Amino acid sequence: MLAFIVLFVLSVTIFSCALLWKNRILNPTLLFILFSGVFSQGVIFNLNLMREDDYQHLFSIVLFFIAIFIHVLISHNYKREIYISRVWAAKTPVPDKQEKFISLVLALLICALIIFIYFQYLVGYNLFFLALSGGSEDFTSARLASYSGDTYTGAGVVNQFKNTIYPISYFALSFAIAAKYGKLALSIFLVLTIPFFLWSILGTGQRTHFFFCITSLLLFLFYTGKLQLKYLIPIISTFLILFTIFSVALGRTKDITLLDGFSELLSRVFLDNQIGTIEGFRYIYNIPIQYGTEWARVLFGYIPGVKGSDLSHKVFEYMYGTSRGTAPIALWASIYHNYGIIGVPFVTLLLLKLIELSRVMLIVVPKSNFWVMFLSFLFFYIGIIPATEPFQILNNGLFGLIFLYFVYGVHLDRRGLFFRLSPR
Repeated sequence: MLAFIVLFVLSVTIFSCALLWKNRILNPTLLFILFSGVFSQGVIFNLNLMREDDYQHLFSIVLFFIAIFIHVLISHNYKREIYISRVWAAKTPVPDKQEKFISLVLALLICALIIFIYFQYLVGYNLFFLALSGGSEDFTSARLASYSGDTYTGAGVVNQFKNTIYPISYFALSFAIAAKYGKLALSIFLVLTIPFFLWSILGTGQRTHFFFCITSLLLFLFYTGKLQLKYLIPIISTFLILFTIFSVALGRTKDITLLDGFSELLSRVFLDNQIGTIEGFRYIYNIPIQYGTEWARVLFGYIPGVKGSDLSHKVFEYMYGTSRGTAPIALWASIYHNYGIIGVPFVTLLLLKLIELSRVMLIVVPKSNFWVMFLSFLFFYIGIIPATEPFQILNNGLFGLIFLYFVYGVHLDRRGLFFRLSPR
């Protein structure tokens, strides 16, 4: 039976991606479906159908992919999507004007100041150089305390600047410098700023957001036709080296070799989170359906002083016996927890329509390096939603993206966020 379900999921994923591939540029629906297909495989292969909860988990996954199939086959507006892609391709790129260049520099300086204050005065330490020197016995505890400790340090707010606004501004400014002043100026800029960039992104000892940054950058290169070996080799090599070093510091691998680092990366992408969501479903299966109250707790938790959902901590405690960590459940498990098995296909269809609408609302803004970088980050965050509950996108960086849009990006299109394109 598992083999049949695996074949079904693969078929839906390949079929859907094939239909959407013609309009693959800046297409979050394609990323969402592709990641769903990849992520689900590690879940399905590790289910035990002798268990009632795992059998129900498998049924939820099937309904989730049936909803994807229905959306792609019937509900998706291909006519509008083709028109939007044509309009986007026809638009002339917005030149890097002086005020835009200054805005990027200003955004970068503000973020750098916030990050410096955060590590220097709120957290009191930065784990980047400690990891390079081999870590320490309490590296893992220090890592957790830097972003989720008992003492509130404003990590949630700072992360919107550190993990989203800062890398978008940094990458966009790098390409603007190359276009305006040439490769020599870009090389000098990178040599002077990359150490602080890495110190900032990796300072909490987390590898996740560094992975997000690199993947979003690769998406940008793909969307702009710059995905070439001269960019890929240094970017991927740097990522793998640093990912391996931090894996050793965290005790995830023993040796600093690229093979070990790559193996750890594959495990993280294809196995670790999937095992977490299996255990998470087993945990929530014995809890009554929440009828949306769990998601409400998540949303209210973003209000200062209001305790939000602690489900991911409870799942972690269920798995490891301690709540000093998080183990998020997959999207279909989160829908099941909130609305039951009947809610899985309907909520999935609604979410897919919202994702489709996000492209309609935003892709019509005139092209520029900044705007494509902005959309690359946003659509990547949308693409990885299947691995978590849907509001995790807020933590990942949606608040920062909204802030960045209104203080910087909105002037690119005076018609604003609520402009609509109709197919012709």
